[in-house]
Amino acid sequence: MKITVHSSKLVKPASATNPSIASSTPDTIPLLVFDRVNCNTYVSVIYIFRAPTPPNAALESGLARALAHYREWAGRLTGRAPPTTIVLTDEGARLVEATAGDVPLDAVLPLDPSPDVTRLHPRPPSADAEELMLVQLTRFACGGLAVGITAHHLVSDGRATANFLVAWSQATRGDVTIDPPPVHDRASFFKPRQPPRVEFDHCAVEFKKLAAPPHVKIAAEEVVVVHRVHFSREFISKLKSHASPPGASSRSCSTLRCVVAHLWRRITAARGLAGDDADVSVSTSVCIAVDGRARIRPPVPEGYTGNVVLWARPAASARDVVARPLRHHVTGSEQQ
Repeated sequence: MKITVHSSKLVKPASATNPSIASSTPDTIPLLVFDRVNCNTYVSVIYIFRAPTPPNAALESGLARALAHYREWAGRLTGRAPPTTIVLTDEGARLVEATAGDVPLDAVLPLDPSPDVTRLHPRPPSADAEELMLVQLTRFACGGLAVGITAHHLVSDGRATANFLVAWSQATRGDVTIDPPPVHDRASFFKPRQPPRVEFDHCAVEFKKLAAPPHVKIAAEEVVVVHRVHFSREFISKLKSHASPPGASSRSCSTLRCVVAHLWRRITAARGLAGDDADVSVSTSVCIAVDGRARIRPPVPEGYTGNVVLWARPAASARDVVARPLRHHVTGSEQQ
């Protein structure tokens, strides 16, 4: 699949010519504890749309209007390494326009995890460029469209980034109201207590710095394989029946918890951690990212634009993970 880039430009928020919108947010937004403990890196995702799709000009115009409500993505990070502040400079997000030649969309679907896929989203900026949001629109011969997003994780978590993409779609359709409305005032939700009070040792658990793993040499003939698994609806229903308490509705257990518990068991068994010759004291855990908006008291608004990622780390002995019923592990992850 040959991707040809035709243009690359900065799209500034419509607020640059509309002071009434720009004045609704401060000139700087400080990165709070949930932002700064996150990954100081870019994250990429690709969305695929079949024809018909809006023209690039409409998408660009909608992006400018969405950036007027989410000026963080048009700003720049500043401060000591790692960064401490988002400066709302309105310099813009980068928009790349590309085509896939005469290749129809169906010829590349489903997308395989290969180097070709990385050409469908913009590369993170180099040292002399500082965009926080980069978007690539790749047109296929059939009229299909791939929208690749590369965004800095210090600015927002997945939920907030998804809200921005929804706002972009609403602005492209011409909607006047953005829903959910973005909430930019991060500091008012996570004010330090006075005097400080430490109730939980978060630094030794969620934010514990792990020792660097020993250097592992991979033989030249070894190949790292990416394996994609499809779970059918029938299989998911079966998992739910095993994971739910006797007599309970299958809806009592979410798909996410069922699949995580199932993978936890299978991977533990595949690693040989629970075999007859395995150490009975060996424990294993699974790390689950949790949206904290509705779980924090008082709750954080749905439209909060920063990071509110909490981490659940249920742990158990390897033998228990393999031997005990699936519902036991689902309950354990839910309690976390």
